[in-house]
Amino acid sequence: RAQFFRLLQPGSGIYWLLKKSETEHELDPRTGKAKKSSNKYTLFDTPLTPGDAEDLQAYLLKQGITDLPMIALQKAIVADPKDIFQYPVRLPPANFGNVQPQYLTVHEVVRKLVGHRLDSDLTAMADKLSDRLLARGEFILVSWYFLHHWLPMLGPDAAMFVLILRNLCYFNDETGEIRDEVWIEGGYEAVAQRLGIHTTRTVANWLPAKIERPRRKDELTEQTDREFARRQRLQEHLNLFVERIDHRMSVGGNYAWKFKVQRNDPLTPQDEAIIKAVARFFEIAEAKSILDYVHGWIDQISKDWKKTVNQEPKIGLILSNLSNDCSETLKTTLNDCFETLNLADKDCFETLLKTLQIFQDSFQEIDSSTTQDSPTSGNSGQAVEGVTDLEGNWSLEKLLAKADLKNRQSLLSQENDATAFVSWIIYGVSQPGIQNPISLSISRLKADPGVSAGGASERLAAIPPCQLANLVEQHLSLRSPSDRSWQMLFAQATRDRIFLLADLLEIHLPTEEAPWIRS
Repeated sequence: RAQFFRLLQPGSGIYWLLKKSETEHELDPRTGKAKKSSNKYTLFDTPLTPGDAEDLQAYLLKQGITDLPMIALQKAIVADPKDIFQYPVRLPPANFGNVQPQYLTVHEVVRKLVGHRLDSDLTAMADKLSDRLLARGEFILVSWYFLHHWLPMLGPDAAMFVLILRNLCYFNDETGEIRDEVWIEGGYEAVAQRLGIHTTRTVANWLPAKIERPRRKDELTEQTDREFARRQRLQEHLNLFVERIDHRMSVGGNYAWKFKVQRNDPLTPQDEAIIKAVARFFEIAEAKSILDYVHGWIDQISKDWKKTVNQEPKIGLILSNLSNDCSETLKTTLNDCFETLNLADKDCFETLLKTLQIFQDSFQEIDSSTTQDSPTSGNSGQAVEGVTDLEGNWSLEKLLAKADLKNRQSLLSQENDATAFVSWIIYGVSQPGIQNPISLSISRLKADPGVSAGGASERLAAIPPCQLANLVEQHLSLRSPSDRSWQMLFAQATRDRIFLLADLLEIHLPTEEAPWIRS
């Protein structure tokens, strides 16, 4: 609710959500001096906002709660919450800034209207009404990666904007249908009200106009330049999640905005730079034939970094320390690949070392003696033998073994071979927003029998299965396949999506690798 967010001002409504407890003192093992312990907080259940409490009180009075409380509560329990609360948001009164925050619950509203302490029956009814109105079974899923990495970069308002838009998106796991474009009626004002922001200018700064107005740089102060740079960074980060793609004018003269929403978390610029640097490092190390030496070096620093990070107040193993006791060849390679990274930052340092270990595991588990365009293992044919026929071609019947009986019989009766089905799987995997390519393939072929996805997807589906398995292995072994169709679809694909393709086509990889980043 909008008013809930507006209450979160210093010294006001935040007190009714969490309360800081008194902290004790403890001995600092590093200095031997007393220091204050970490802060402790008591977290309360979510209360009603003042506006929602007023709406609930008015509704219950209308239902005659003063005379027949049980009947009034029963009517409220079965009613649509939209009939009780103003929807979608309740606009605050003019004097809202002077409203004294209170911890208001459904039980307290009912007790006030009834005029006496609630007995067991009324308490049970109030419990049901509270669960109904506060929707305790409804929640928004947020990845730890988003909370840990993106929230500090976006800030709380812009981060909540992304979460609200994602919550308006839709995905059907049965058919693969996805809705990642949503309309927000009311323009900037509606977004600001939803987030509890006092001014629409804040929202306008997130969404840059298509045509930039020229400004005279020579008249801008240093502080203004810094503010413009901050806004530009925020716009660039937010644009990775949300893009305004259309607008329309409503009857009342207000705008409605249409947004394209990214449902998956992208890598932060820092993590993306780390992965590219590590990939380049291993590529150079392999070209210089020092991979075995690199593996031993990674094993050694992995033993040292945990103790350093846990005991030292600042990062001690910076780039100069990483290259200690290394050969000149490795020192040069380290400097070339990692000198631009901010290793003084603890998160950057830890992510770098974890990524080095993941890449090391991948290289150690894959036969590195093969060339780029030759099979990465000697059993590419065996990798797909479970879903191919005697001639080595895709078997539609085997690929559909896990589909339900009705869809399996329908596709087997209408399709001459598995090419179209495999092409839709490849296409679905290449699109990050499609979560279930199998469902997508079935629904597309049922609608248009025999029609493939076309383009690069169809070309990849037409090559022998063992060759496609080879391309998958090359990609996962950090060797970019030279096949142009593969590059068109999967040049920027994450390892998770390639693993998904291998799972859907039942390509048995020689080893089980880990993706670059798990959050």
